[in-house]
Amino acid sequence: MPKDKRIYINLAVDMDRNPKYINLTDGQKWLIVKAIMHCREYPNDGNLPLPVWVKMGTKRNRISVESCGAITIFASKNVAIVHDYAEHNQTTAEIEKSRNEKIAAGQKGGKARAANRAHANETQADGLAAAKQDLKQNQAEIEIEKEKELLTYVSSSPHLRDAQARPRGVRDIAEHLNGTAHSPEAHIIAKAYSESCPSPVPGDVVSKIAQAVDGCLKSGVSREQIEAGIQDWAASPMTAASMIPGFVHKSANRAATPATTQKSKSDEKVQGFLAFANPNTRKELA
Repeated sequence: MPKDKRIYINLAVDMDRNPKYINLTDGQKWLIVKAIMHCREYPNDGNLPLPVWVKMGTKRNRISVESCGAITIFASKNVAIVHDYAEHNQTTAEIEKSRNEKIAAGQKGGKARAANRAHANETQADGLAAAKQDLKQNQAEIEIEKEKELLTYVSSSPHLRDAQARPRGVRDIAEHLNGTAHSPEAHIIAKAYSESCPSPVPGDVVSKIAQAVDGCLKSGVSREQIEAGIQDWAASPMTAASMIPGFVHKSANRAATPATTQKSKSDEKVQGFLAFANPNTRKELA
């Protein structure tokens, strides 16, 4: 139950039997109580304003209360003194002191609560900062693990490796094109090989063949030696176009001896496309 904050007065439990009030009626005794209540509600240390007193109760009851000595009239001061008021109830000074003590206690408690609140906020802020730091560290570790997993997956997947190696920027694209560029003569030889095959050769394979041929041409290898190397490469089980320079090298350094074995149909096809790729042969046919 909440505390009652109303103002109270103090009365002795034997007031009704007090010898001074023995001849008073209940109404006259109640008149004394009303005077005490007014003095406490409007603190005046028992100095009840005379205009207030003359309006309380009847004149007969007031005269009886004044006659028993409970209240004395001072017309010069315009007050009615309530006797023994300060002995049982708070005076103005006591009320002021109590109020100041409550204010000081409230301020002290408020400061203590503010300090505790500030400390709690600091503790909470430190906890949040530590939690954020842990979260950032955990996120960084997760990102590192994801990156490791991605790199592992990319390294194990040829399709992703090829996609990752593709140029992205304008400069990268230009460098990529320069790296895959080849001469028209090399392109003619590679294109002729593609057209001589039963099924079309993919464009990237044709480009790689042309690059290999172009490297041989730039190294000063003759067309005849390149054609012989391509013939050996086409007849071999090797499929990588990067192996063509090796076959060209072997063909160029191989001793020129008459062929003792019968040429296969694949050899005849290779000879046919090489002859078609040779500009001199095409001129003779024309």
